[in-house]
Amino acid sequence: MQDTAIRFNINWRVLCASPDYLARYGESQTPADLDQTKLIVLVTFAGPLNTFYFVVDGQERNHTVPMSQAWETKDGALERA
Repeated sequence: MQDTAIRFNINWRVLCASPDYLARYGESQTPADLDQTKLIVLVTFAGPLNTFYFVVDGQERNHTVPMSQAWETKDGALERA
């Protein structure tokens, strides 16, 4: 029997906001500021993608935003729109 390898592609996510949103609510300055933003979070079979990963001064960090502030969707096209 031959081993079967499964290759997964990297699925990079970016945090973005429209110019209109930034004009109304301002730009987040720290990851903790994201807790007060209006987010649209993609939810997958593994759960919500509400943890953001950053590199600050060469150090990897992450921040998980509360889902109480987020709109949830399972539709990536809707999320982008």
